[in-house]
Amino acid sequence: MAPSRGIGAEVLAGDRDGVVHRLAANGARIASARAHDAAITALAVGAATAWASAGEDGRVRLWRDDRCVATWTSDDFVRAVAIAPSGAVVWGGYDGTICTSEHQSIGQTKRGPTAPSEIFSATFPRVDPTTTPTP
Repeated sequence: MAPSRGIGAEVLAGDRDGVVHRLAANGARIASARAHDAAITALAVGAATAWASAGEDGRVRLWRDDRCVATWTSDDFVRAVAIAPSGAVVWGGYDGTICTSEHQSIGQTKRGPTAPSEIFSATFPRVDPTTTPTP
């Protein structure tokens, strides 16, 4: 299931049955795997063969080489997931809480800020290391 290298070479798609499908650029199914017990609501691709999935089962999973290497549980449906360049996974959901976990510290979750409403997307902005952010 791990995405191959090359932009647009493959696509990961999650369905309402909790299955993630790896598709070729032409739409042909390459592989499928059960990832969650409910609908897949978000997918994120990290470095090399790492990717993350989130679902309405309240779980976030980190995958490497087609194998689940970590699972975290949220208090509510998870609607957004992202992987930082460091490998940290961040997710948010209906309860408005943003959570992060370092994949090296399996089982340790840090609850972050609470948004004013549900979280529907998450990403890590690209930062130009040659510039200084303006406060």
